[in-house]
Amino acid sequence: MIHHMPAITATCLEAFTSESWALRNAALQLYGAVVPRMVGQKKVRDDSSTLNSLTAPEFLSRHPTLAEFLLQLLSGCGSGKEVHNGLAHNTATKDRTGATKDHLSIKVASSLVPALSFVARLSPGTGLQQNRGLNDTLEKFCQVTNTLLGSPVHTVRRLASLALVALTLTKKVHICISNLLQLLRPPKLANTNLIHGSLCALVNFVQTYPNLRNDQELKNNIVTSVNWLLEPNNKCLITAALALKLFIFLQVDYIRTDVKPIDSFQPGAAEFIQTLTMRKIYHNSQSEIVKILTSNLSHTHDLEEQLCIDYLADHFKIYNHSSWIGMIERLMWQRLEQKPSIHKTALAVMKLLCTILEENDELHSLPSVKCMENLLTLLKGCHGAKAASLALVIIAHIFGKLDDNQWPGREMKCNILSTFTGVIRSYSDPTSTEDYRLAASKALKASMKSLLFSEQDVSQVCKENLIFVCTELLQDEDSDIRNSVCYVVFSLSDSDHYTKTMSKEKLLEKGFDTQSFSKDLIPDNFNLQSHTLELFHPNLAILELAKIITHQSICTNDWSSFRVIWKICSGQHIDDFSSLHKSFFNSSSYLFHSHTMNLYKEPKQLSLRMAEAMLDAVKGTTRAVDLNNVPDWLQQESEILNEQGEVLSKLISQQPHLFIHKQLLSVTSTYIVASKTLLSLSDIFNIPINITHNLSWNSSHYCSVDVR
Repeated sequence: MIHHMPAITATCLEAFTSESWALRNAALQLYGAVVPRMVGQKKVRDDSSTLNSLTAPEFLSRHPTLAEFLLQLLSGCGSGKEVHNGLAHNTATKDRTGATKDHLSIKVASSLVPALSFVARLSPGTGLQQNRGLNDTLEKFCQVTNTLLGSPVHTVRRLASLALVALTLTKKVHICISNLLQLLRPPKLANTNLIHGSLCALVNFVQTYPNLRNDQELKNNIVTSVNWLLEPNNKCLITAALALKLFIFLQVDYIRTDVKPIDSFQPGAAEFIQTLTMRKIYHNSQSEIVKILTSNLSHTHDLEEQLCIDYLADHFKIYNHSSWIGMIERLMWQRLEQKPSIHKTALAVMKLLCTILEENDELHSLPSVKCMENLLTLLKGCHGAKAASLALVIIAHIFGKLDDNQWPGREMKCNILSTFTGVIRSYSDPTSTEDYRLAASKALKASMKSLLFSEQDVSQVCKENLIFVCTELLQDEDSDIRNSVCYVVFSLSDSDHYTKTMSKEKLLEKGFDTQSFSKDLIPDNFNLQSHTLELFHPNLAILELAKIITHQSICTNDWSSFRVIWKICSGQHIDDFSSLHKSFFNSSSYLFHSHTMNLYKEPKQLSLRMAEAMLDAVKGTTRAVDLNNVPDWLQQESEILNEQGEVLSKLISQQPHLFIHKQLLSVTSTYIVASKTLLSLSDIFNIPINITHNLSWNSSHYCSVDVR
């Protein structure tokens, strides 16, 4: 097959000029498979690496006929003439002969970019042991490619600059660079396209041959020839940005930095500002960041501010312990006081704030009332989902780090808390995107402990949402999200003094990695988090969560929270029963048969072990329970279960084989767990309740239930 590759490649290139879209599309797909076969498969991530291609001299020696065709094609594109393919015999000449001159130029141009991209995939040769004919062919390729550096098409200039580097032998690099510098001298050149193409070639040469930056004479010649592009007289910011990038690659110390674009919407202004700002930040990062962030920036300099903030967020660990990080945090709060918007600078500000709050245990400055109002607006999704996700994490850190008396107002705090818990519950849904669920896990990690055990104004609905979100994320399909929420459970257990008096065997039972622990009991002042590499396993963490919430609720007489954890442990929080009777006769779904491609979108039932964990925590609570304080919701829940049991008894009598209807099987399983758990609670608290319909599994028949 390799012997037919040149003819196939030439056929594809000529087919790009066809008037038929189907033929051009087929040629594009075939060409995409042929090029890697010709120049080599991709072996490393970097497309420009020499490991991903063969050298230009090697390609010319292997495929001389294809090389001749490519040379004719590039020459024809440069001169405006038509190129005939001597290798491909499968082409239609009727359309070509009857076309006009303008039509021919369009047809030839459509093959130019694929041909240049093919040549640009090659890598330079050393020039050793090459025959004269091969060197002459390479010289012709270089001459043709040089003419394309001044093309009016930006893509052609970019690919021509890459192809010129690939076709230039290593020993002739200095000669080629000298020729380009001769063209760039001000008296010699007035064509902006050729200036841009020549600069692209110089940048590619410097990137391909890093040792050129050690040649001081060459650096001086480049500065002399290119420095005029940074003068105020040069109105083209595209070429100015390339010249600045070239100087940065060469590590030139002296660069004019007083050139400022008058119109930020001028082509190339964004790239020029970005290159100039990054150079100043890298050379004097701390002072330059403070200078840009503390100045009164106009809208034309938003890009500079965004670059500074992005750089600080990416390199935050370098400056985390600096004295001025508090000032940066205060500046970011001030930025959020401005009218919220969806531009990239606002998102960068919020991203940096998330990084600062995550790395520090306390706030260096308090957000103002206006800032909190803007965060509430962002949290409601008025300015996009990305801004809402970042606002969710920021508000979570505020809840975790602010005391009750530090909030600007109780009404605002309640509004933010209500919106916060609603958003975090919607984000934790298994059907939401991974970014939303990850933001919910980060927010939960920052605020769960404070909101459940410390805050005074947290409503019962908010607590219910937080507990539900924690159980949902502990069962998430993404391991990073599950592990993140495991830290939440650990922080709750640490606050509950669970792990401070546990032996090594007990910690192993709970899923801790205790390789560095001794067999003695852990002292009260022992910091478990600093010695523990692995916390709870997610499957054990969800059981531990049930025990923690149960223990804390009983100790504080918080029976409402205890009712929430009972609903979760017994599966009563999943509202499948209300729709069961309506859909029972209309549809049937077999056991193990899913109607979705994602099993995580199916209703999830918590196992009987979670209910058992809750009962163990109730029995193991050392605090004596005052029977007068035990709530009356046990009777209310028994009445709800009796109503469900009556309906289920009728449905089961009509459909005894539960494996035919998966929803009925699921609701029945939940009812059995809930009724047994409620009866156990009534025995513990000595409160008599009556379950009128006692359902239990029949051990002699598969998926069948006995009704008593």
